[in-house]
Amino acid sequence: MKRNILDKAYSLKSKCLAGDVSFGMTITTGNKEISEIVSNHGDIDFVLIDLEHTTIGLNNLHTILMGLNHTNIVPIVRIHSEEVSTIQRALDLGVGGIILPMVKSTHELEYKISLCKYPPQGIRGFGPKRAISYTSNANSYFSEANKSLITILLIEHIDAINEIDKILKVSGLDAVFIGPVDLALSMGLGIDGLDNNLELSEVVSSIIRSCKNSRIPLMMVAPSGKEQIMQLLNDGITLIGLGTDMAMFDAVLKEKLKNAKETLKSYSKKGDK
Repeated sequence: MKRNILDKAYSLKSKCLAGDVSFGMTITTGNKEISEIVSNHGDIDFVLIDLEHTTIGLNNLHTILMGLNHTNIVPIVRIHSEEVSTIQRALDLGVGGIILPMVKSTHELEYKISLCKYPPQGIRGFGPKRAISYTSNANSYFSEANKSLITILLIEHIDAINEIDKILKVSGLDAVFIGPVDLALSMGLGIDGLDNNLELSEVVSSIIRSCKNSRIPLMMVAPSGKEQIMQLLNDGITLIGLGTDMAMFDAVLKEKLKNAKETLKSYSKKGDK
């Protein structure tokens, strides 16, 4: 049965707080077909829609959300770090959560979370349209939005680590997403060999420990498969991304081409006999 976005978001939030594991994936292409394909897979709990590193805009976002209409999948939007006006517009379109990237301080996080919350907890202006299915159900949305919608901090800069304990105490923070690549860049480490970089691993481990101590759910991605997922589970990560739509397409295409060429090679050998 279709549920409204607040029910879906609150259900995911409750699942996280209970320590249950949720799986999702990232959409990086702005077409409805991708979200419709994702909607065929009922075991997907959430999708991250990337507005920061892609050409997806608000019109594309609207289209993507339409593809997820009749599912229990929670759409969560990753905004551009400098385009905070997108927060309100995305929420009014009916997303279930916001990812706040490149936050470096407690003050910055407090301000950006305030944009996600209606008064008195925040300063979000009132004007949901699609979020209430264009109905007159505004009072219900207003009364439930602050507690239901998910606000996720993306930690990807070393400056945030320097005041991590204060950051994790900010009211309204629901989960932490660790971005190891940008984190490594902020540490001057480059992007090569990060899987085996001890300095980066120690920083990531410190974030995980701090979040566990503060009972803040953690999100990370595991695009390489079972072993990586197992490592995240062992680390206590409960929001696990399985990769992007384009990476999945690329991996399947490579595998199919490999199989096709191997089949052709076998066929050619057969013909030589």
